[in-house]
Amino acid sequence: FSSAFLIILSMLLIWYLMKKWVLTPINNLSAVSKLVSAGNFSSRVETEKDTVFPDELDELTFTFNRMLDNIENNIKEIKNQETFLQSIIDSIPDGIRVIDSNADIIIANKEYYRQCGSSDCINKKCYYSSQNRNTPCPHSMFTCPLHEIKANHAKNVKVIQQFAHLPNR
Repeated sequence: FSSAFLIILSMLLIWYLMKKWVLTPINNLSAVSKLVSAGNFSSRVETEKDTVFPDELDELTFTFNRMLDNIENNIKEIKNQETFLQSIIDSIPDGIRVIDSNADIIIANKEYYRQCGSSDCINKKCYYSSQNRNTPCPHSMFTCPLHEIKANHAKNVKVIQQFAHLPNR
């Protein structure tokens, strides 16, 4: 009877220690990983301040939290650089837009927004914002900067365009 009692007591003690030292830290890492994958980079894994026996899971938790700190700092730096870039191109008096190979406007300055009529030109196709078209402009209509860059492998092209909603400009 005492042997069975000691075996059961040992099993309960092992279960408790396994839960405390292995399962709980893994569950905490898993929960924060789910938050991070959903875009919450400010969440961190809780750690015990006074760990008597630091182990691999403690090291993993520390490294995971440090990685999240680095990601959060990099995101802040990118946003600061983005704001700086936008302020530089906004200071240019001519309308400027940057378009990608899919004809998407990825960045533009305030003067361009004014010229095309509103700031909702961003995240639109260049042919929609400047020519009010739902399909790419035919090459015979006028010089398309995107077509010129693709055809001639040019780094940049200067083009004067007339906006559809401002026929005199």
